[in-house]
Amino acid sequence: MKEKKRYRRKEYIRTLKFLKWVYDYPVWWRIICTPGDKEMDLHTLKQLIEELKKESFYEIIFVLLMVHRNEEYIMDGLAESMLLQMLISKWEAGDKEDIIEALMNYLG
Repeated sequence: MKEKKRYRRKEYIRTLKFLKWVYDYPVWWRIICTPGDKEMDLHTLKQLIEELKKESFYEIIFVLLMVHRNEEYIMDGLAESMLLQMLISKWEAGDKEDIIEALMNYLG
């Protein structure tokens, strides 16, 4: 029961921190939530990711990328780069069979 209260308290504090951040940075929040926002570009994306990382708002980084997923600079370069980095990392760790199995599962 104590753990549950402690967890709820942590979530309360985390939510309050996030709401205060939204209040302090309304323009950034608008950019995060608005597909095709005229102020969004690669430089702004990097700034936002750094700020969100600093605040430990990792879930919002994912939201940011999904909201703006149709922007060329996100999916074209980012997806290819991250895929290659993950493949290299898995390969170096000796997980090449896992890579092939995941690929085959994805392909059906």
